[in-house]
Amino acid sequence: PKTQRLAERVLLVIVDGRRWDVANDPGRMPHFSAALRDHASGELWAGRVSLTTSAVLTMVTGERGGFEQIVFNADPSPPPYDSWLGAAKARGLRLMLVGDPAWSRMYGDAFEKVRLDPEGVSIDVDFNPQTFRDARELRAEAPDVLIVHFVTPDHQAHAHTVPSPRYAEHIRGFDRDLHAFLRELGPRWTVVVAGDHGAADSGTHGADVPIQRRTAMFAYGPGTATGVRRAKRIDQADLAGTFAALLGLPPPAHSRGHALLEWLELLPEARRTLGCRDTARAA
Repeated sequence: PKTQRLAERVLLVIVDGRRWDVANDPGRMPHFSAALRDHASGELWAGRVSLTTSAVLTMVTGERGGFEQIVFNADPSPPPYDSWLGAAKARGLRLMLVGDPAWSRMYGDAFEKVRLDPEGVSIDVDFNPQTFRDARELRAEAPDVLIVHFVTPDHQAHAHTVPSPRYAEHIRGFDRDLHAFLRELGPRWTVVVAGDHGAADSGTHGADVPIQRRTAMFAYGPGTATGVRRAKRIDQADLAGTFAALLGLPPPAHSRGHALLEWLELLPEARRTLGCRDTARAA
């Protein structure tokens, strides 16, 4: 059944490889750490396979990636699961993508326009300026959903390690530029900023260990409740149903998560209705 659409335009920003302690460090990410204090926010935990394609799979379908994602991380295929991106496309919403090509390889049919990362560049190349430029150009077309996935922060950690001065300089600059980008948005945008996974000090990830799974997220704008805090950890699988609820779509049929109803601006009766439907679907 159709539900009320809570958000007119949704911006999903993925900061690749941004782990929890870095996100909360005012010295390295002053604007991001402030956003975690000022908006609905919480610890976001990637699945046991802490890789990008596994995170993308989980955030879009609610299904958690298994060990096969280790093999398919560099060359993923369209998943055989129901997704909120597919439901949005079927409803006639305009979806656009900037950044990591994993989204396009997995859900390319859903996107009206795509601007992908440059090919063949060294892992230590900072191409954030291109990603921001492409994001501004597609944002100007006022899509219903814009996904912007910044890969360079993860690459800088791989190339220079997370504790290095080079990484600290990069992440401070990125934090400044992301803050400026978000401040340009008008009041009709609902914003969700999340990490796809964490990282070890060496920059590596993929394992089932807390430092590589633990990241952060915050959300604000139309359709989101104000003043919400969530101290306990958030399962990435919960994002699939949450995006569906924001867009007035049914939750993905295969999802193993539940919509973050306390994050949504809903009347009590509507919150109960959505919760009951989600529980029935899961059962």
